Amino acid sequence: MKYFLSYCFLWMTLFSYGQDPEGVGQKWTIKTGYSIGTSFALQEEVVFFLCREGCNTVSQRLKTVHQFNIALAYDINKKHKVGLGFGAMFHQLDQTLLLNTFSGDVAQENEMNYGYAGLRLFYEWDFFSRDNFEVFLNNGLGYSQYLDEGRGYSLRKEVIDYQVFIGIRKMFFNSLGVEIGPYFNTALSPFNLIKYNKNYYPYHFGINLNLVGRF
Repeated sequence: MKYFLSYCFLWMTLFSYGQDPEGVGQKWTIKTGYSIGTSFALQEEVVFFLCREGCNTVSQRLKTVHQFNIALAYDINKKHKVGLGFGAMFHQLDQTLLLNTFSGDVAQENEMNYGYAGLRLFYEWDFFSRDNFEVFLNNGLGYSQYLDEGRGYSLRKEVIDYQVFIGIRKMFFNSLGVEIGPYFNTALSPFNLIKYNKNYYPYHFGINLNLVGRF
């Protein structure tokens, strides 16, 4: 808790010195945030990793996705922004393994985890605003690289995805604010390196929360 409070205090201190009472001259926005999502078990089961010895993967299903990001955006005008962000995305899957034992095959349930990190180029449209309250649409393309090559999972080293985020922004002191809203993310390139039964294009939707600063 003390680290979270220190983090919030730092943001408030930084942007209190650069306050613009009318918001005039503020052309840059910095965001840092977290999102959690799931496919709600709607995505079909897939197999993209097989045990090398002693077991076979029966099925894998996306469970939860955590994203951490930081981004910088530039105001083209009052309603339109373009920006570039950096972030990490961690997938958790439930999987069923079939273990080969002396007494026969035994099914085992466990969890599989893997991560990607990379850049996202995005465009943002503020389609409604009143006082310090705004509603916006953010969408962009992401390019990421695989983080866990040592685990030996059959996953591609590089992937491309698309994400759309509809958010509500509330600004305080014209320089510091928060954003919250639903998002949807889908892969544009397959994540599996080897096609065992079909290609794997993970998708997920959930809630995104950002801390925003303008200067």
